[in-house]
Amino acid sequence: MVTAAALATLAAFAASAQEMSATVRATRPAADGTSATRVETEAYAGELRHAADLAGCAPGAMPLDFGGALATTTVSLRGAGADEVRVVLDGNVLNSPAGGGFDLSRIPSALLDGVEVRRGSDARAGPGAMGGVVSLVPAARSRALLTAGSLGTLGASASGVFAGEAWRLLGAADVRRSDGDFGYHRDPTPEIAGNDAAETMLRRNNDALLGSALARAEWRRPGGVRLDGLLLGSRVERGLPGDVFAPTPLARQDEWSLLGTLRLRVPAGPVRVEVPLSGRAGFTRTQAPMAGAADSQQARDLALRPVVEATPGAWRLTASGDAGGEWFDGPAHGRRERLHAALGLEAAHARRPWTWSLALRGERWGSASALLPRAGGSVRTGPVVVYANAGAGFRPPSFDELYFASGPVLPNPELRPERSWSGDLGARLEHGPLTAALTAFAATYRDVIVYELYPGFRARPYNVGQAATWGAEAEMHWTPADLVPGLSFDGAATALSTANLEPGANSYGRALPYRPAARVVARVALARERARTALEIQSTTGAYTNRANTRSVDGWADLRGSAGVRLAADVWVSLEARNALDVQDRMTVEGYPLPGRVVLAHLSWEPRAAGGAEENP
Repeated sequence: MVTAAALATLAAFAASAQEMSATVRATRPAADGTSATRVETEAYAGELRHAADLAGCAPGAMPLDFGGALATTTVSLRGAGADEVRVVLDGNVLNSPAGGGFDLSRIPSALLDGVEVRRGSDARAGPGAMGGVVSLVPAARSRALLTAGSLGTLGASASGVFAGEAWRLLGAADVRRSDGDFGYHRDPTPEIAGNDAAETMLRRNNDALLGSALARAEWRRPGGVRLDGLLLGSRVERGLPGDVFAPTPLARQDEWSLLGTLRLRVPAGPVRVEVPLSGRAGFTRTQAPMAGAADSQQARDLALRPVVEATPGAWRLTASGDAGGEWFDGPAHGRRERLHAALGLEAAHARRPWTWSLALRGERWGSASALLPRAGGSVRTGPVVVYANAGAGFRPPSFDELYFASGPVLPNPELRPERSWSGDLGARLEHGPLTAALTAFAATYRDVIVYELYPGFRARPYNVGQAATWGAEAEMHWTPADLVPGLSFDGAATALSTANLEPGANSYGRALPYRPAARVVARVALARERARTALEIQSTTGAYTNRANTRSVDGWADLRGSAGVRLAADVWVSLEARNALDVQDRMTVEGYPLPGRVVLAHLSWEPRAAGGAEENP
């Protein structure tokens, strides 16, 4: 089967002479000093990806996968935890007040046109953006995908765009399932150095069923007035297998969430007024592994976030607000609520070769408050842009961290808000088909919240006092069309160092848990009119799993590849392989192994729009 597909692909390449566009990444102009990367879903056509897969291709991003096969997957940025990364969809916050870091595996690439990863503390995005922002761009074109393959994986997705003279409607839906059981290698005595005897085990109760739907409508009126609305719903049913030393074969989780927003935009000459109202509700039910009892939690929030922006000449002046509340109902501590309010001001100026931005935001969440400054800018000299950014960050503990116990995770009601200062300095080269960037960054954290392994292989969050992170990241995108039409090279690399600055013999100077020292992603792709293929390598070093640095997970590499041919018109058939070397002892979370080789087959409908793909408005 693989050989036949490869031969068909080679034949199609030989017969094809027309290039197709397949831009994997693009570095955004750093007008405000922000270091950002946009990863396009179009470059991964014929592959089954979710939002964490896409975000993980950007420098500075470290995915944390709790077991593969559609398992929970979060992303940290520059050493900041998943709770310290703000996730937004079309400007709407997806992070639940329940916390825990947003599970990006819920959002498949079928619902998106791209993912933009903005790195560095950004108070303008609100609390929780201490490490940066992962911005999801909704799909803006029609397409469909059918998938089947290893681990009993099945999937179907479709999106459609409909438009009239003054209106536009997008609808997208996706459903995926996996049996999830797989074999893996386990060292039964990891505490004995040099003992290489490994057992072959079977991962059970790892099945998952995920469904999601997105609807976005826009109505335009004369004078530039625009009213748009968005609905995002998701449903997740999962087994919770537990860690390999204390499996939970009966534990189950059932979640649903619904996000809705309505936004009015009114321009008045150089002034633009935007009034978005958003609300969200979520429900989680977790069945206890032994007694068969079930715990449940409900989280809701409602927020009004008005924005007034004026653009006189080369200036951009912005005032933004935030007012709303969060409500939580769980079994451990009953009903909880927290009101919040914020006011932000920003002044930005752009006149070549210089740009700069100054911002100040005040936050009040429950009893916690913060005043958050930010400054950034850039200067261009020929093909090189030098940029810098510095600012403060703030995150109140989430309801989950404070009150909810779920599976192997315990709460801690004594947590304090996290606070941070961070900055970066970088340079970007733009030379024809080559774009490259190199950035150095550093951050200090106070009262940083870290999950640490607890007796019984459970995890509990703690404030570890003070901590520091520093490092460098690099990225490159090269499309040598003059040499080979349709060929592209992409790379992203991150070097990260962390230090726990809390006094104590077992903590001071030691690395923070679950912060790998390095990660590299490299991809080469060739896309032609009738065929396409790609080869990708992801490599991550090992990481400690506790504050004392006495336990760790090993580093690993994941070799991936895909190939596809156009059958007729806009219909493609593709074959994809992950972990092609069939490594069976990989894990990013201690006790949660990742599957071996996975092979998937895809049948897709990808209509070509005249002049290229539609742009998201």
